Amino acid sequence: MLIWLRSSCIKTCESLPNYELGRKVSRKVAAVFQLDDERGDMSDKSVNQQAVTLDRQVLKFGGALAVVGGLGYFVCLLLHGDLPDQTTEIALEHIAGRPEWRMLKLALIASVICWIGAFTALVRSLPQGLSRLLGRWAVSISIVGVAIVVVEYAIIGHALKDVADAWLAAPATDREVSLRMAEVMLAITGGLFHSFVAWMFGLPYVLLGAAVVLGRVYPQWLGWVAVVAGSGALLAGTTRFLGIGLVPYPLLYGGLVIPLSLWLAVVGVLMWRRAQTAI
Repeated sequence: MLIWLRSSCIKTCESLPNYELGRKVSRKVAAVFQLDDERGDMSDKSVNQQAVTLDRQVLKFGGALAVVGGLGYFVCLLLHGDLPDQTTEIALEHIAGRPEWRMLKLALIASVICWIGAFTALVRSLPQGLSRLLGRWAVSISIVGVAIVVVEYAIIGHALKDVADAWLAAPATDREVSLRMAEVMLAITGGLFHSFVAWMFGLPYVLLGAAVVLGRVYPQWLGWVAVVAGSGALLAGTTRFLGIGLVPYPLLYGGLVIPLSLWLAVVGVLMWRRAQTAI
């Protein structure tokens, strides 16, 4: 439309009775349109440069969140260790004897919240189509998983700590009430734990891994690692939720949960490196 308008204006000017005047006017019109074209090109380049800068910032920040969240969860798990739950009394004694218990749970919550930002930035760097669709689906499910984590850790990290301290401080004859409360809390957190294994470590990582494989932006083998480990976590979480101990806890943590946390940290490093190059 703009080209047709420019051509029509020039032809109209050149058809003026005064030939020289028409030529001068037509040259002025052409110069005006050329100036507009140059301004349009400069505007497009400015917009593109701003978009590239924004994508780099998103990748850097998302990469940092992935490294902090992945390594943070890994380190906190090592410091946390296993909760001995052969009996409720043993679990309460263990929790009561750890003054850092609440802080560890809070750090774990902060780490998984970082995952949401990291997942979002990772998905933004993937190409449009099925890859990005799977990535967005993974982000949505991971939000559900993180919400479950926050509830589970709030119960076992804060409320159960209060019960454990009260149980330890009470005389032997008055411990029954605290013991019964702890049994109920442990039963509730057990169901929540199996749920967040499935909906935070399981399905989100399966979908993210598939998105990485299809996107071909990052190494495809890295995507397959997430698909395999995420599938194992999904299987472990869902079967244990149904009361079937198909996957033992040592394998769940050592072979699935910890590797997936480190996987996220590795992806964070790749995101940061990608931000250093043109997108």
